Amino acid sequence: MLLRAVPLGSPGSVLPAGVCTPGELERAAAILEPVRRHEFLAGRLALRALVAEAAGTDPRLVLPAYTCPDCGRGEHGAPGFVLAASAHDGGARLPLPGPGRLLPVAASMSRAGGWALLAAEVTPRGAEVTPCAAEVTPCAAEVTPRAAEVTPRAAEVTPCGAEVTGFVHGLGVDVAAVADFRTAIPDAAFSAAERRRASKSAERAWEAARIWARKEALLKALGSGLRGDPQSIETLEDPRVRDISPAALGLPPGFVAAVAQTRRS
Repeated sequence: MLLRAVPLGSPGSVLPAGVCTPGELERAAAILEPVRRHEFLAGRLALRALVAEAAGTDPRLVLPAYTCPDCGRGEHGAPGFVLAASAHDGGARLPLPGPGRLLPVAASMSRAGGWALLAAEVTPRGAEVTPCAAEVTPCAAEVTPRAAEVTPRAAEVTPCGAEVTGFVHGLGVDVAAVADFRTAIPDAAFSAAERRRASKSAERAWEAARIWARKEALLKALGSGLRGDPQSIETLEDPRVRDISPAALGLPPGFVAAVAQTRRS
């Protein structure tokens, strides 16, 4: 499993390698705050770069194919990724699927405090999409330094129209800033045991952030997210979830992080 924490930069800084889709550019344009807009695009591209690294291919050839149980294929939900039709990477470490096929890579991302925690892991191929004819040209977006505006350029990602018949899951990560829990703790999302653990801790905000990160990571790995009742997910003794040392990831002080795996490596 590849596990990495990356700073997302600020408006005007260079975005990670890859191609923003028209849907991502549209979502970014709807984000009014320049910092959040930049972090959204940077996080999306950084995750695709990690998926490409796991698959052994060019990040510019990796396109998103997110799957929402309620909405179907689109720009949100469980992360999934397909190769563009122009992908011909003879040096790939993985036996890559054909163009338009879902990559056998589980991935997860979490953003907090200007950082992103990313994870990618090669998995058995259990889900595919129908072949398509998506084509990618080198660059689809530019963030202008002064106005921090996301502006489409001439290059585009041609929609493939492929229909996702499943998605790859089993992996989830979450990073949380302890400062976010100093004034508000999501007690309603915690089980009775988790509430007791947080209330008895000498560092209540830190413990609450840790519990929340573990819960979010497991919900992502299960593929359910926060659609269900988070109180029903108990993570204190769950062997599928483990805390990660923020320092080992290169995160600055004040963060907690967790990873969950529901599929054996």
